[in-house]
Amino acid sequence: MMKYLFLLIGLLMFIPYGVQADTSIDITSSKKNISINDTITIYVDISSDDSIGYYEYTLDYNHSKLKLTSGSSYNVNRTNDQITKKITRSFKFKALANGSSDISVKAYAVTDISNNNLKVKVNPTTISISDSDDSINDNASNYLSSLEVKNYKLTPEFDEKINDYNLVISDDVNEITIIATALNENSEIQGDGIVQVNPGDNKIEVSVKNDDGEKNVYTILVTVNDNDSIKEIIFAETTFIPLENSNIPKNYIKDTTIINGMQVDCYKLSENSEYCLIYGMNSNTGEEGWYSYYEKDNTIQKYNDGIDEYYENEIKDLQFLIYILGGTIIFFGILVIIFTIKLNQKKNLSIAKSLK
Repeated sequence: MMKYLFLLIGLLMFIPYGVQADTSIDITSSKKNISINDTITIYVDISSDDSIGYYEYTLDYNHSKLKLTSGSSYNVNRTNDQITKKITRSFKFKALANGSSDISVKAYAVTDISNNNLKVKVNPTTISISDSDDSINDNASNYLSSLEVKNYKLTPEFDEKINDYNLVISDDVNEITIIATALNENSEIQGDGIVQVNPGDNKIEVSVKNDDGEKNVYTILVTVNDNDSIKEIIFAETTFIPLENSNIPKNYIKDTTIINGMQVDCYKLSENSEYCLIYGMNSNTGEEGWYSYYEKDNTIQKYNDGIDEYYENEIKDLQFLIYILGGTIIFFGILVIIFTIKLNQKKNLSIAKSLK
């Protein structure tokens, strides 16, 4: 019996928890030194000597210094091939304040094609942010410091140097409220306030005129859907067209989410989840399928149904390991009880002999 016990313990010791491999996540930047309001591109490279089967990570940075404007902070995918040894993704950030910020990843994991965890080394980068030398002159400018449509979100996000914006709203809306603030409080703003909109495209101009009479015009193209269907959703770098599909991924339930002020049908794993699935087509690439929308960052990316299967297999493997460990503990417990009983029997026998 002891021989089998030692064999079981030996097998447990050799259960693989991680595979030695030269695997790294390298974070690099298009610039190391930037000014406030500048936009930079950050590259996250995953490279390994082994073929990469699956990866996930969350971007880690100083949110008071940098703002993610393109891409999702949480990234996950399965490659489903045996040749991928390097994966690169790019992200855009806008500098918000003076100082510096490390950019790295957290909650990361990389596996090979057999789902073995690879040991990963992370190489972060640091960005320095300073005042811009070519900043706008507050006293003489004809720029806005803010522009918004009440209860809606413009695309792209407002920047005083960007003049063209988009907004899609439902057909039951006939007016919107535009709120604009000039960088120079003495500048004159025209076109803000309550504006009537009609079905179809509405081109709305908000102008800023400074003391010298120079005018700067911001344009908002407001599309009012003329029916209940949503024709397209515009993200920072993607135009997405929702489509109908009856093959709902396993375990997902129907729900709704708000994207750029529009109520969109979607599917979630739970009611409180910040992620939801939407079926449609990326008109930039022509790819049709399920897409994962992250409500917190207002970003969308192609959904990989193999991820759910991967997690199910991981849970099964964990349950199997728990069963083995539980059985081992019970076995040791029984041995301890038997040993204690025999020890007590010998002790009682010895006491009995001494009494005689």
